Amino acid sequence: ASALGFVKTDTTCNATDQSTGYGPSCADLGRDHTYRIFMRAGESIAATLSQGSKCSNATSFNRLFKIYSGSSCSDTGCGVKTFCSPTGPGTYNKSLNVTQDGWYHLVVDGVSGPTADDDSGSYTLTVKLACKTAGCEC
Repeated sequence: ASALGFVKTDTTCNATDQSTGYGPSCADLGRDHTYRIFMRAGESIAATLSQGSKCSNATSFNRLFKIYSGSSCSDTGCGVKTFCSPTGPGTYNKSLNVTQDGWYHLVVDGVSGPTADDDSGSYTLTVKLACKTAGCEC
């Protein structure tokens, strides 16, 4: 982390589908990456998801951005569905203010299932944490 926040540029081209089942309002069967952050009540994040190019074997890269929370978090997911939105092409911004301490999972996902025409590609995720106490960092 730095003054710019956490910045990760990656690709879901070779990822697997670990985060599914958000529900009919948010079809999420594509390849995905998950990032965890522990937040204290009263803290907030500002996340920016910038889309890169689709993978060579993908017909498209229709992204979803999801956030899970809850005390039942593990390395691959959390129990509480907090937010999900199709991001559309380009850059997507999302802020989240939390009211309780805990782990939050940020998921970069694809819409379609894991096949040759899977929604997958490159992206840059930037997350800036606004702490409630001075000196914290992500």
